[in-house]
Amino acid sequence: MDDLGDYFARYEALAAISAEMLACAQRGELQTLADLGDKYVRAVDALHDAAPTRALNAPERERKYQILAGILREDAAIRDLCNPGLARLARLFAGRPAVAIKRFCAVGRG
Repeated sequence: MDDLGDYFARYEALAAISAEMLACAQRGELQTLADLGDKYVRAVDALHDAAPTRALNAPERERKYQILAGILREDAAIRDLCNPGLARLARLFAGRPAVAIKRFCAVGRG
């Protein structure tokens, strides 16, 4: 396999691990999720060793972008499932930050 093929194969492997992590989070399998997190870190380290020897062209950059965007969406979903309080805070900040801060600080005050 050429260096570019190996590079994208490693990105695809990251995407597969990420999808598996999301499925575990959805099922509440937190130990398996943690184990996969370790596997993910090792896969990221391996990705660094597969950097291409030339710049990516436009279609290659788009492919990389699409893979990374999927990984980031799954990561956000995992965080929301594992820490619903942060998900609530993110929704509050999505609109108007100043109002969101006031609402968040008012939570829990009688």
